[in-house]
This record gives sequence, structure tokens and C-alpha cells, in this order.
Amino acid sequence: MLDSSAAVAILSFAESQRRGGMGVPFRVVQPWGPDKGRQSTVQSEHKTVAEAFAALDVVATDMEQSGVPGDAIELVVVDEHGRVVPRPNTN
Repeated sequence: MLDSSAAVAILSFAESQRRGGMGVPFRVVQPWGPDKGRQSTVQSEHKTVAEAFAALDVVATDMEQSGVPGDAIELVVVDEHGRVVPRPNTN
């Protein structure tokens, strides 16, 4: 289970982005179906892919510090078309 403070931070940021009416090209999502990009719940929205992966890193750190297993939840970054985005600079 996601640490509650991390979840609140992610959801608060997403809500502030929605109120501003800005289109955001990258989202951190929690998939619930086989089409991970389109069958998912938006957790946060970001202007850049780097910001999206930074948000994932914050959640991963919070989970690790809380003793939550790294595979407890699945979060992925998707673009504005719902395509899963791989982490830059990884093989």
C-alpha cells in the first residue's frame, strides 16, 4: 500500500494542475487493466518526462523508508496519448 503522505502529495499536485487548466503531456498512472496506458488511474500530471520520473522516485523512496515492498503497487509514466514511456537513459 502507498504511504498516505506520498499519495496525498501526488493527488494534491494532480488536482492543482487540473484547476489551472493546463494540458500536461506526462502522467504517472496506476494501471488496473491490460492496456496500462489507457486502463489506469491518474496519480499525478507533469509538464516533462523528467518531472514524472522524479515523482516516481519520491514514491519509491517513501515506500522503501516505510518498509513497503517495491512491488506493492505498479506505477508507470504515460504520455498524452496513453503510451507507456520508458525511463530515459536506461537499457
